[in-house]
Amino acid sequence: MREASRVGAALLIVLSACGDRSPAGATSSSAPAGASMGAPAPAPSGGLPSKPPAPSSAEVDDELSTQPMELMRFRFTSAIEKREPKDELKFARPGQRVYGYLALRNRTGRRKFVTLAWSVNGEERTKLDLPIDESWQFRTWGFNTLLPTDRKGTLRLEVTDEAGHPIVDETLPIRP
Repeated sequence: MREASRVGAALLIVLSACGDRSPAGATSSSAPAGASMGAPAPAPSGGLPSKPPAPSSAEVDDELSTQPMELMRFRFTSAIEKREPKDELKFARPGQRVYGYLALRNRTGRRKFVTLAWSVNGEERTKLDLPIDESWQFRTWGFNTLLPTDRKGTLRLEVTDEAGHPIVDETLPIRP
């Protein structure tokens, strides 16, 4: 027991000697004028640069929400099976339903929207807004059914994000 007391006392003496103590009555001249005694002194010039403050969660959210979505895949197809395109269309026929399949990466931290605008020979036919949840790969699609009188020309699909940035601008020829 006595040995433990001696070790504890020795440890206390060593630890108390580690502090930076000035002789009684001494003043420090290293603090700049106007500095309070409890405030840390500024880093000396030539030292390591200070780290910038970490961004707040609101700043991170704002930065993420302004990031564009990334197009992973696009395809014109005749059908969707098990959330995947059935085939890839090289042209469309009159009266045919044509799907525009999209796989988008949305790492913005929130749900966003895309607008699909279908047109035939420059005439707008269908316009719809689709939600895109935050995801590494979010799959979605929309379709337009050609009229039996749409015998030639082109079917066009323009996809834009909610800020109006283009994501897809593709055309498909129409053949009888």
